[in-house]
Amino acid sequence: MTASEGSASTLARAAATTQWANLSTDVRTMTLDLHGDELAVDADGVVQPHMDALAATVSAPDGPSTLIGEKRGAAMRDAILLNAATTTVLQ
Repeated sequence: MTASEGSASTLARAAATTQWANLSTDVRTMTLDLHGDELAVDADGVVQPHMDALAATVSAPDGPSTLIGEKRGAAMRDAILLNAATTTVLQ
């Protein structure tokens, strides 16, 4: 196992055992603020012309993974690329 695999496993275990009700009010408030900010960035990024151009270069068939701003799904690999791009297209 590599160091990154060990770190990923540690993070996965921590995430799987975290209970929302056990988090402090400050952590819950910060989490909701961060999530709201991220959704706003995604919503603005997905409507940029650059995203249409990128989506056109990925011949993603309908698949089980969600594409932000699309009515269709995509293969997981393509969804990861396109969804991550929505957060960076405005930078």
